[in-house]
Amino acid sequence: GAGGEAREGVHRVARAGRGGAGRSGGVERGRADRRHAERADGRIAFRQTWLGARVVLASVGVLLWLGTAAFHKSRESGGGLLTALAGNPAVRAVYGLPTAIDTVGGFAVWRVQLFVTLIGAVWVTLATTRVLRGNEETGRLDLMLANPLSLAGATVASLATLMAAPVLAVVVTGAVLQSAGASAAGSWLYGAGIGLLFATFVAIAALASQLVPERRRAVGFGTAGPFAPVGGRAWGRGGEGSRRAGRGTPVGGVG
Repeated sequence: GAGGEAREGVHRVARAGRGGAGRSGGVERGRADRRHAERADGRIAFRQTWLGARVVLASVGVLLWLGTAAFHKSRESGGGLLTALAGNPAVRAVYGLPTAIDTVGGFAVWRVQLFVTLIGAVWVTLATTRVLRGNEETGRLDLMLANPLSLAGATVASLATLMAAPVLAVVVTGAVLQSAGASAAGSWLYGAGIGLLFATFVAIAALASQLVPERRRAVGFGTAGPFAPVGGRAWGRGGEGSRRAGRGTPVGGVG
């Protein structure tokens, strides 16, 4: 009778509640699985790039340290070498127009900025295309997408790992210059410029990886960025009259 119908109603409500809880638990498990897959994708990108990142960041630090050591050596010899270097057009074409080279920070940046930017930009391009386009070519990306992870999620997780290199470049550059006696503001401002340059080439390489179907072509597209402005930089900084043209190049703008 009425009691049986009431009991049946209670049972239906209970079953509906268990079904809702099951669906809610499934959503939570799905989110947890996606987060786990994103972390796994980031760990793969980390393993692929961390060794190279350490070498590049160590090279940046050593180059800057050598630049500061050369400044102190020149000062001990009377400073004549600084004047001779600054007045040589061939030296200006390679290193750029000297600015504040009577300070340790200005001299170090002037001497090594071209090498630091090129080494960093080329490595960042190679690493980014390896992680994005290279993983797709080798089929590793297909294995990652077998997990509850979208293509956009995999790309974002990989790029988040790659962007650690520009952040560390800021730290290494600023710390080395400041420890060598350069002003704190100038050291960290230049470090921020180097980090922004690295991040820019991560973006360029990521775009190339999405536009072209082969990794080698993506590398060529991405590395054209750091190398193409070198000629314009050399021409633009060989003399005072063309300084504005040199400033217009991505490599020249950092210095």
